[in-house]
Amino acid sequence: MDGDFHAERPNMPWVTDLTEFSIPAGKACPSPVIDCHDGMPVAWTISTSPDSALANGMLADACSTLKDGEKPIIHSD
Repeated sequence: MDGDFHAERPNMPWVTDLTEFSIPAGKACPSPVIDCHDGMPVAWTISTSPDSALANGMLADACSTLKDGEKPIIHSD
């Protein structure tokens, strides 16, 4: 994507990342999917562990928002 994270239309592309930070109750690991068209979250999950269940849940939630024929590219570092 060469650092160009803007899209002319919705759902093309999406970007995602995972972060981890401490909170008084332990740690929080949010995992959002952002639409590059408007910068809004498409879906997100949060867990106490950065594992495959967190990522798979986020992707499943994001994909459930798609209309027939929409096939976004997903970029992650």
